[in-house]
Amino acid sequence: FFDKLLSPEDGNNGEPVGFLRRYKISLRESNPSEQELVVDPEFIGRIFEMFMQEAEPEEKGTFYTPKPITEYMAKNALKQYLLEDFDDYEETVIDLVGSHTPPTELETETVQDMRDKITSVQVVDPAVGSGAFIIAMSEELVAIAEALTDGLDDDINRFELKKQFIRDSLYGVDIDSGGIELCKFRVWLYLIQDLHISIDDFLEQNDKFALPNLGLKFFVGNSLVGDYEPTELRDTLRGGDYQGSLSGNYDSEGLIEKIATLRQDYVNAHSEEKQEVYTELKRLTDELDNKISWESSEHWMTEPVDELGNSEPFKWSINVPEVILEGGFDIVIGNPPYKGGTNPDYVTALSDFYEKRREEYVKPVRKMVYDRYQKFIYRGEELVRDGGVFTYIVNSTFRTIATKTSTRNLLQSNHLQEILLTNIDTFDAAVNAAIFSLRHADAHDQNYQM
Repeated sequence: FFDKLLSPEDGNNGEPVGFLRRYKISLRESNPSEQELVVDPEFIGRIFEMFMQEAEPEEKGTFYTPKPITEYMAKNALKQYLLEDFDDYEETVIDLVGSHTPPTELETETVQDMRDKITSVQVVDPAVGSGAFIIAMSEELVAIAEALTDGLDDDINRFELKKQFIRDSLYGVDIDSGGIELCKFRVWLYLIQDLHISIDDFLEQNDKFALPNLGLKFFVGNSLVGDYEPTELRDTLRGGDYQGSLSGNYDSEGLIEKIATLRQDYVNAHSEEKQEVYTELKRLTDELDNKISWESSEHWMTEPVDELGNSEPFKWSINVPEVILEGGFDIVIGNPPYKGGTNPDYVTALSDFYEKRREEYVKPVRKMVYDRYQKFIYRGEELVRDGGVFTYIVNSTFRTIATKTSTRNLLQSNHLQEILLTNIDTFDAAVNAAIFSLRHADAHDQNYQM
């Protein structure tokens, strides 16, 4: 794909050969208000997704998310995330997230607590595509952390801060391997924007400034199919649905902590060390995988997995156990595919699976089961921790159509914070979209304001 775009030749018949040579290339992604005509990582991501959509529109059902949308949703999610613990400082949090204003009026201890919460956040986009939400979330996290650091009078290195969030906080999954490779490429470009060193220094300190390994941060797989309600798997394991070697404690050997440490080490490992870390990590994750009796567990989506075809199921509890088996993600965010593909057996199996297991699920009209975004909503709620923030931009049909009653039931069973209708021209397609944001908490537990 990129060989064509950068080719010294010119394309014929509308082919994109040599397309990128007509523009200036910039590493820094433009702000929504900037008008300079350059090719930046965001634009590269956009044209990739446009070509993917053009190639297989019915299979993909995907639409590129404009930067103002990703920025708004990232800000809103982080605001709700901070208000979970700092609702007494609502105006300060709004200023901090909205305009990155340092909270100079707060006590040092409170500012440090806010910074600790921001730097410990766990965020996932389960349909990550080329990484638009990952970049938007990282931009906001870095800006907020910098503002909080100003309040602490600490020195900060923006390059290292970006690496920290990429290593510790941001995750993505997508069924398309090309999208994942582009996502990693875009994250690398985003990171080196702030690597302000000479070539000589870079060569002399290559281990320090080498780009991180992102293969265990952004995964290829079908995020809809694999382990069902993975955040509940911990309780199942403790309850006895495990192999005998666990003896009543599924993590008696500190396996998850070891995996988490190795995953962090792998991000910054290079050369022989990289292979050594990966080999040991694979051994430990295989050990964890073998401890779970998947065949006898209610947490394995047997029927949909059997109908998957060429794509691979994704085991959340094995790939990111340090997050999933400890309760789930703090924030689930994204713009999932709206349609459901061309494999009717898989679509039917997935719909039947949820019909049998979700009380709020209303049996859909069969011709409407292709609306895959509904399944991503169910999946998103399974991945977010109790009290966490869940926000998507999806087809607005969930608000009114009878076949979307189950989706409305699910949203209203939580603390629904916002439903925002977007402009009709948000996407380059005839799609009316809406953003929803909720806190994963039982709506009947207490009064809350939308």
